Amino acid sequence: MKKPLSFSLILFFILYMYYSKYFVLAVYNSIIICIKIVIPTFFIPLLIIEIFLSYNLYKSPVSYLCRVLKPLMSVNESEVFVIMVGILCGYPSGVKTATSLLNKNKISLYQYKKIIKICNNPSPAFVIVIFYPIINQLGFTLIQVLFFTYGASLIITFLLFSKKINRLNHNIKPAFLCQASSVRKQATATFSDIFISVGNTLYVICTNIVIFSTFSSLLKSIFAPNKVLSMCSLFIEITSNITSIHPNDYFDGLILTIFLMFGGLSVCFQTFCIMNKPDLILEYIKGRILVCVSSALIYSCIFIINKTPF
Repeated sequence: MKKPLSFSLILFFILYMYYSKYFVLAVYNSIIICIKIVIPTFFIPLLIIEIFLSYNLYKSPVSYLCRVLKPLMSVNESEVFVIMVGILCGYPSGVKTATSLLNKNKISLYQYKKIIKICNNPSPAFVIVIFYPIINQLGFTLIQVLFFTYGASLIITFLLFSKKINRLNHNIKPAFLCQASSVRKQATATFSDIFISVGNTLYVICTNIVIFSTFSSLLKSIFAPNKVLSMCSLFIEITSNITSIHPNDYFDGLILTIFLMFGGLSVCFQTFCIMNKPDLILEYIKGRILVCVSSALIYSCIFIINKTPF
């Protein structure tokens, strides 16, 4: 967690040194976003997730879904829980959950490498409340938007965990998939441990949002507003900049969809800090690129269908 965060703080200091005139206001606005939006949005879900993980409460709710998926996919309760969190709670909750399970020895490194590729997605609340009204200007329905935002991740998830594909690795898989209970017994976390874990995660999320939101705000203050600058700001930090985008054509919507699924630099650094595994960063980026390309293809197909008269 230290290296990516240290880099972010160095960037923060450089920005202050060169652009102190705009710096204070940009930092203030970023902190307000964290206080009013980020912390209220993430605190309760992260707390519930951490309680479920610490006391093994997550297995019962997902066991029924796991039984439904078993005939088609090689998944257990831990993997299904991470996939659900990644879809329902928004980035970086999916990677945070996977990392916690790995640290508690409840999933193996083999499972972790696969699941980090697909478990970081925008939350349904963000997609419905913020993204949909923007992309709706191009004539998409809510069902279509949900399909090209989550359809790609679900399809890739099915392919990664498909029984037919995993059968090729059947002989080596059991060596990797040892569960924590058979390796060592974990001490039950106290409530103070749970709150500290949630606090650390919120600190990482908010710190990166403040740093990258400040950077994008400074760019807007220094340079004349234009579409390229707006897209660059969106790539840097998506939470505070997406509402300023107004897509007018296919390419605007395509870029907006790709950036939404990628998450921007802020989300990437949040994820790298939480993972704290530099050797797996490339695995995560490969997964995000795959999801972005798949979402772009689904978006393009739906766009063409919408524009084709029948």
